[in-house]
Amino acid sequence: MGDSEASESKAEEKKKAEEEDKAKEEEKAEDEIPKGPPGETCDTKRLKRVYEGDKFVIKEEASDSSKATDKYHIYALTSTQNFNHKNKPTTKTLRINSPHILKGLDEVVKYYPSHGVGFDQPIEIQSPFEILYHYERELLERKEATNDEVSKAHFNLLLNYLKGEPGAKAAEFIKSGLITFELLWAIFKPGDLVYTIENGHKRLYWLQSFSYVSSWSKGEYFELKCSYHAIDSTQSGQVTRELPIYQNLECPGNSTVQITSLSISPLKHHLNEGKEVENKLAARGKKYRDLMDICVRKYEGLCMRLKLPPGSEYYREEENFSGVWLPQMVSMWNYHFNLFSLLTRIQASGRVVIDCKTFMEDHDQHKTRIHPWRAKYSTSITQN
Repeated sequence: MGDSEASESKAEEKKKAEEEDKAKEEEKAEDEIPKGPPGETCDTKRLKRVYEGDKFVIKEEASDSSKATDKYHIYALTSTQNFNHKNKPTTKTLRINSPHILKGLDEVVKYYPSHGVGFDQPIEIQSPFEILYHYERELLERKEATNDEVSKAHFNLLLNYLKGEPGAKAAEFIKSGLITFELLWAIFKPGDLVYTIENGHKRLYWLQSFSYVSSWSKGEYFELKCSYHAIDSTQSGQVTRELPIYQNLECPGNSTVQITSLSISPLKHHLNEGKEVENKLAARGKKYRDLMDICVRKYEGLCMRLKLPPGSEYYREEENFSGVWLPQMVSMWNYHFNLFSLLTRIQASGRVVIDCKTFMEDHDQHKTRIHPWRAKYSTSITQN
């Protein structure tokens, strides 16, 4: 019995000694963390977020310290490599503490919906750091314009950090007019004009935001949330629309493709016709704006029809689908094969009545939901 009590006593003493050693190590680690004003140390603190036991912990890349990220607030940048439950690297989190970089971002970023909290406080951005790459040129110009050597050093720190991330690879592709599906985000900057052709007519949209989407029926696709100007019988304003770029149709196997060959692409990449398209569509928009009231006009162009979804089939993913307007097609007699085989679009010609109000009443599900343009939206279009 005495031997048992002695063993328990020794075990307790050993446990107590281990706890004291651990406390001393934590105090030592705390003391090793440099002190100073937030974000003023021109360096990047690199951390990793790994899974240990039953929880995630933050560690320095070359040590066993498990202090929280905000303990490194004196560093201009804190980069954390995240790992999953199997300790395989996933994303990176970049925390910007530098007041010099934050001030620069506040001055150059005019519109970015995915980051609406401002730059008054340190911010965290997930890889691939889209906002930083979209404003990399402006940040470089900001660095060149400042006479403050400390600010220059902080901007250089950030720009050099970005050179080791995926956006740098995207920049090399873009120089050659190429891009891959995984890097589509690099060419679409919120606030830019995007160009597409619909039913043979050129159109411009104003880009609000983007995201990667996965669908069991459509596969992977890149979705652009865009806006355009529209009218109904009583008002004019902003209308939102989502435009997809399907990987299996346009970027198979993540191979490089010509940017201008995409079904939707930034107008600024159409160097030969970009300004001409913008001017022509601006003139066309003014004519469109004059059609708000009921009027009669002579028309020559496509005849459109509403194709409704089949009533016998139902897919939960498409439960809100209410049909789509498509060009009216007609079968033409093929004399070579002696049968009807060629489909041709019907061209309408004659006098038409333009009545937005009645159309909206008859097709409520296709009614244009118009909202007033916000001042900052129109400002960002001009500035970008």
